[in-house]
Amino acid sequence: MKYIIYYCRILPSDRCPDVAGTLSGYAGIRTLKDEFSNYEKKEIKKLIEKGFQVIALTRLETDPYDLYDRFKNLSYKYPRTLKEFSRNTIELNIY
Repeated sequence: MKYIIYYCRILPSDRCPDVAGTLSGYAGIRTLKDEFSNYEKKEIKKLIEKGFQVIALTRLETDPYDLYDRFKNLSYKYPRTLKEFSRNTIELNIY
């Protein structure tokens, strides 16, 4: 199996070529702030639209004690897969 490791600075998203279909896995994007800025949200949305699978974490999701409370009203109260976890973080932090 051929692995493609591509390094790009996530922001701005136009630096990431259209390789989303050739990559497998998730792009983890994290900020130490309580929420992403509007500019960061816009750029992350562009990556999602290009087909990247994104896990968008803020400081609040890296604290395991509050994760249950943050997820209880989302699509997946108890995410069991990366896809479900990704969807929750995008729903919570980007849209």
